[in-house]
Amino acid sequence: MRVVATKGGRIHAVAIRTQDPRVRQDFRTAYDALTYEITAVPDRVASSCRTYLRTLGLEMGVFDFAVTDDGTWWFLECGPGAQWAWLQEETGAPIADAVADTLTGETA
Repeated sequence: MRVVATKGGRIHAVAIRTQDPRVRQDFRTAYDALTYEITAVPDRVASSCRTYLRTLGLEMGVFDFAVTDDGTWWFLECGPGAQWAWLQEETGAPIADAVADTLTGETA
């Protein structure tokens, strides 16, 4: 799961799925074996992402999570400059709008 969160509170999550065993540990090994789905973020996860950004003084963060079959979200990492544009291309999620609003100060 990749979550793009901005200082203004906008959050976009995309599930990155595959059944290909080559990709189970690192999806970057075979992009052609992936499917994408816009996903809702549980409230406690969204709140934690916002707290993370606020605590570290970040304008945005790209969070990676592993989600178990029972729906438990496990935090892996956050990169303030990690890749996200390809997720918008795959899903149509308005991630660039959220990032642009943050950069121009339109965070409300």
